[in-house]
Amino acid sequence: MLQFIIETFVYFSLLFILYYGYHIFWGQHENPDHKLQKKDEIAKENLFELPQKDSKKILDELNSPKIRRQLIEKEKEKEEEEDSIEEDGDENPEQGDEEMTSKENIEPEVDPYIQEQELEWLRERNLQKQQAKNNNEYNEEENL
Repeated sequence: MLQFIIETFVYFSLLFILYYGYHIFWGQHENPDHKLQKKDEIAKENLFELPQKDSKKILDELNSPKIRRQLIEKEKEKEEEEDSIEEDGDENPEQGDEEMTSKENIEPEVDPYIQEQELEWLRERNLQKQQAKNNNEYNEEENL
């Protein structure tokens, strides 16, 4: 009976050693991206540690009405250039030049939907500034 207990203990311990030894020593070599995965995890953790002020400034700059208008104007200019190239092939060159000068004199139209978005964005921004001022005033009053 004692021999049976010793044999089972030895067999289970060998299985345990083989199983965990394989995963500890050879398991990492199977996956060459093991170190890269750890670096990716660390990078993801660091991503959330970015200061909020910097990210807010970047988002504000990207969402600013000025940049939106510039992007929209660039898209419209590209479309106009494509249209003018197509028109120049069909019409006389003199007529195309006259149309270009008349288009330059006209102010670019802004989409009303974009104007509404810009107004909403400005209202939100002004509201945030006002809240920040109110918080600063409240904090100053508490300090006094």
